[in-house]
Amino acid sequence: MMDPSPGPSALRVWGTPRWVTLTVVAVVATLLCVMLAWWQGSRTRDIVNAERTALSAPIQVQDALTADGALPNSAIGRPVTVTGTFVPGSQRIVINRILLDESGDLPGAWVVANVEVGQLAVPVLRGWVPDAEAKSVSLPTETVTITGVLQPYERFYTERTPEPGEPLIAITADAVQVSPEVAGGFVTLQSQQPMAAQDPIPVPPTVQTADAPFPIQNIAYTLQWLVFAGVVWFIFGRWLRLDVLRARDAHDSLNV
Repeated sequence: MMDPSPGPSALRVWGTPRWVTLTVVAVVATLLCVMLAWWQGSRTRDIVNAERTALSAPIQVQDALTADGALPNSAIGRPVTVTGTFVPGSQRIVINRILLDESGDLPGAWVVANVEVGQLAVPVLRGWVPDAEAKSVSLPTETVTITGVLQPYERFYTERTPEPGEPLIAITADAVQVSPEVAGGFVTLQSQQPMAAQDPIPVPPTVQTADAPFPIQNIAYTLQWLVFAGVVWFIFGRWLRLDVLRARDAHDSLNV
C-alpha cells in the first residue's frame, strides 16, 4: 500500500548530522566574512578621518597627545603647534636623508631636537641640512612657536640604540630620549617663529595623511565580503533544497 506522507521535511533533513555540520561551517564562514567586512569598513573610516584630521586647524601638541604623552593613531598627521624652548644638548643628526629638490635628490641629514613643553619633551624634526653643515646648526635658546605635523616614530632599526653623539639612523623613542618624559611621537616642523637664516630646511611629513584619495577600494572590499556572506547562504539553501528533493524521491520510490 502506498504511504500517503509527502516524505522527509526540510527540517528533518536539516537535523541530520551532515547538515548540522554544514550549518556550523556556514555560520563560521559568515562570521568570518562579516569580520573582514567590518575590518575593511574600519579602514575606510580611518582613512577618511585621517584626511579630515590632516586638513583641520592646528591645535596645541599636548591636546593631541594622551595624558601620559602617548600618540594615539587618530592624531597621526594632525597639525599641531609646539610652544616652548629647545632642550640643551638634545639635538641629534639623522644621517642618509634625501631632500627632494627641483634639481634632483640632494643627499644630506635631518636635524632633530626636543622642545620642552611643560613637563614633556616633544621631539621636533627641524629639517634637512647637508652632511658637511649638520654639526654647525645652532639650537635656538629663546622660546619658539613651531607649527608642524605629528608623526609616529620610525620603525626600522628600532633594536639599535646609538652611542651618545653618534649620528642616528632612524628617529625612535630611544634615539631622542634625553629626559624621562618624552612624547610618543615627533613633530615635523613646517614653520617656526622666530626662524633664523641658518635653520634647517623644513621637510615634508614622512607619513602623509593629507590629500589621500577616497578609499573606494576599501569600500569595494567591504561590499565584496558582505556579498560572499550572502553567497554562502544561497549555496547552503540550494544544497539543502536538493537534498530534500533527493530524500523525497527516495521515499517515493520505496513506496511505489
